[in-house]
Formats: sequence, structure tokens, C-alpha cells
Amino acid sequence: MNDGAVVPTASGTSPSYDRGGAASDESKPSDLSNGGGGSHPLPSAAPPTWGQGNIKEDPSADENPVDKAPLVYYPTGEADKKAGAGSHKKKRPVTAMKKAYIALRKFTVAIGLAALAIFVYMPVILKIIVGLFILFILSLIYLPRSVKHRWEVKFMVAQGWTLRQWFVYLARHNFVVDPIYWHRALFITVISTFTSFVWAPKEEKEYPEETIRATTIQQPPLFILGHFRSGTTRLHELMSKDDRFVAPTVYQCFAPRVFLHREEAISEQFGKLQMRRPMDSVKVRMESPQEDEFGLVNLCGLSPYMGAIFARAERIKNTYFQYLSFKEASTEEVARWKDAVVFFYKKVLFKKQDKRLILKSPAHTARLKLLHELFPDAKFIHISRNPFEVYQSTSKLFMDLLIQWNLQYVDYLGDIQSHPEDTELHRSILQLYGGIYDSFFQDLDELGLGKDVLTYVKYEDLMRSPVGVVEKIYKDLRLGNFENVQQLLLEATAKDGEFRRNAHPNISANVKNDVRTRLARYFTEFGYEPEHGTSVSQ
Repeated sequence: MNDGAVVPTASGTSPSYDRGGAASDESKPSDLSNGGGGSHPLPSAAPPTWGQGNIKEDPSADENPVDKAPLVYYPTGEADKKAGAGSHKKKRPVTAMKKAYIALRKFTVAIGLAALAIFVYMPVILKIIVGLFILFILSLIYLPRSVKHRWEVKFMVAQGWTLRQWFVYLARHNFVVDPIYWHRALFITVISTFTSFVWAPKEEKEYPEETIRATTIQQPPLFILGHFRSGTTRLHELMSKDDRFVAPTVYQCFAPRVFLHREEAISEQFGKLQMRRPMDSVKVRMESPQEDEFGLVNLCGLSPYMGAIFARAERIKNTYFQYLSFKEASTEEVARWKDAVVFFYKKVLFKKQDKRLILKSPAHTARLKLLHELFPDAKFIHISRNPFEVYQSTSKLFMDLLIQWNLQYVDYLGDIQSHPEDTELHRSILQLYGGIYDSFFQDLDELGLGKDVLTYVKYEDLMRSPVGVVEKIYKDLRLGNFENVQQLLLEATAKDGEFRRNAHPNISANVKNDVRTRLARYFTEFGYEPEHGTSVSQ
């Protein structure tokens, strides 16, 4: 089938989209698991004023509000007094996961006691050898200074790999995993083992791959583009209030091979579980909208996110950065990526085939032409933000989230106090920010998309008037009736209330100069003055 071919449905009216690229119809999940080898001015308009949100503007802020009600901490016992003398805490039922955890804990204790007993009765020479071996391991793990988020695994991106896929990546990097991150490697090994031998076989039995591939994407997707920390998540969540849209969830993106047969059970057991994103403390649940790049990195590994996992190797070879735009990737890699994209989108839609996909991934900003080839009738929303604020917030993203994926230690900060412009963090952010918009502007110049295909909004306007911005999007892209959505948005933004966003330290003059130079066209195209990055009318 030709790339991005439009296939008539049975009714002959609604277009559907099949897989692009050179991937054959016989491609299997194993094909996806091999890993990778290798001036259009904006429309002149004043900031929207149709709807009015009640969000307090703060230029140092980050996307997404926290809850309206402030957190209140009571000393031990005070909370019970507040609740009243007659209150009783409802006992939660013991879930299967809880039982498994208790059993595992008991087993670990038993093994520890058995090992201790064996050690006691060992000959002295063996005790000395074992003791020296333990000291050797501890010396490898120890670092002169603490490593931030060293023990975190819950946000590890590689939770959907198969065991074969995991070992392919390890072999590619000569099995180099720093001792301080061995526990992360163990976590991936355990999860990938369950995926390969327990969950994936059940998924294939209940939902055969051929059945999923035979489904059609009946409506062209809607993509939200923009650099990390530009408001893409906030806009994604607001647009997802429209029940005509469906977005991939957190669980679907972290377990793309097995979610169809497990998501109901996961929702029942963990549906109310909330986690806070480490870079902004925004609450997320298993059913929250999530960026599909996580699903793609788990399916095929052709993603720049892989460079955060094998971080030191990426600094040397830049193996995975090419998968940001795919402009330097091989034809075979592009075909495999396209196949993974369409397969994942079909799987997300499998139980909701009458819905329209709404997707957000900052990496997609660099893939405008590729996405237009796959889905010729797709619509795009681009959101921009003060580049200096984006730089500051992306620094926090690196140091609070991306380092939680590291299997190899990288000193991102260096001598950041004296020479912030000469740190690995600074180089990484400029490489990412500049790489995304080099590709975006190149694609934009080639495609020349009209206002009804690609519309532009600003983060500053979204925070000031969220309902008005969404209404502008519906009007520009002709997305249909907005009145039904307006009330839902008003209710959602009313719950947000006023909120304080992350405060960031000032950036140095040298760093500002680097940002201005690297992103000169960004400042011009999207209307930000270069001295302070303040938004200006166009």
C-alpha cells in the first residue's frame, strides 16, 4: 500500500489511513522490537478574548495547574481530631497486587535469613572472600556525591519492552550499565520478562495482531506540536474534554503491547492512584492523556528518548538523535517507525473506532512532513512560549525526569555556577530545541500548510484565556460544534483555580545570547522580542 494512501470505507465517504513507508503487511511485533540501527508568518490576530479563564498570569510559570485547594499538613493525630471523634477509616480491600507484594516481601526475608544462616556456618576463608566481594560491589556503587533521583524507577520509560528487545539494546551498548543503576536494569529485566512470557501471549490470544492491523483509522488525527514545556500537555488535556476525541493514556503508552487485555483490570486496581510528575508536581493517573512518543519508544526504540537511557553513549555517538526528525535515518528505519506509529494508533482506537485521535508529542514537531505523508488530511496545532522560559523549564525537565531514565551516568551540571554555558545540560537543551525547529521550519517551508490545516497559539494566551484559545482552534481548523465543549472547558478551568507555577533561577547573559542565536527564527516567527522573550502582537 502506498504511503499515506487514502482508502475509502464501506460507505465510500470517510477516508481511512493505512500504514506508510515500505513496511510490508506481514510485519509482526517482533519486527518492531529489533531497535534502531542507526517564512511563513503567523496569521495576524490579537490574543483571543472569547472565553476568560481565572488563571493568574505569571511569566515564570510552567504548564498545567495544580489543585485549587492548598495542601495542609497536620501533626500526627491532628488530622483525626479534625475529622471528628466518631469518624472511622474505611478499610481497603486487599488486591491481588498487594497480596503478591506481601508474598514477595516474605520470600525476600526468608532468603535473607537462609543466606545469613549459611554465612554463619561458612569456613572463615569463605567468609573473608564473601565479605571482600560485598565491599567490592559497594565500592563500585558508591559515588563521591549523591545522584539525584538515583533510586527512582516508576517513571522509567522502558516499561513496555520485550526481553529480546531489551537484550538487543544492551548488546548494542556492550552491556554497559553503571553499577549505580543496576537496580533499574533489574527492573526492566523483570518487567520485560513478564511482558514477553505472560502478558503479550495473552494479548495476542485475545486480540490477534492481524485483527488490529485490519482496522481502519476512520478520521484524520489531530496533532499538538510544540517544544517541551510549552503548554502542550495543558492544551492536550483541555482538548481531550471533547468526547469526540480519544487520546492515548498513560498506561497505553507505557505498555503498548499488552494494554488491550489488561487496561480494565489496571483501571480497577489503580484507577484512583495519582502520581505527581517530578518536573512540575502535576497529578497524573493511569487514564490521563499521555504523549504517544512513550508508546513508540517501547514498540520500536526509534526515538531520541533512547538517548536519555544510554546517556553517556549518546553523548559520544549521537545514535538516537537522528530519530528526532528522521531526516538522516535510513529508509528501512523510517518504514519501521511509520509502521509502529500506525499500529499503535490503530490499537488505541481499537475499542473506540468512531473517535478521532488527538495526539501530542514534542518530538512530532520535528516530523511535520512525515506525519503529513502518513495522514494527508491530519490537522495540526502549534503552541509556542517565551524561549527563555522554555529553556529554564526544560532544564528542570532534564534534571527531574530524564535522569530517571539513565542507565549510564552523565554529569549534566558540571561547573554550572561559574560557567552555565559550558555544561552538558546547556549543550543538550540547545541541541534539542534547535534540532526540533530546524526540522520544523524546513518542513513548513516545503509544505506551505494553510490556516485550516495548521494553526498557531501561544502559551501566554492559553494561560490567560484557555476557553478562548480552544475556541480559536475549533474555528481555524473547522473542528465542528464548539458549544457542547465550551461548558465542559469552563467547568474544568474553574476547578483549576489560581495556581502558582514553578519559579526558576535567572539565566546568565551568555546563556541568553546562545538561545537568541540558536533560535533566532523562533523569536521572529512566533512573535517574541529577543531581549526578554516577551510575547508581542503580530
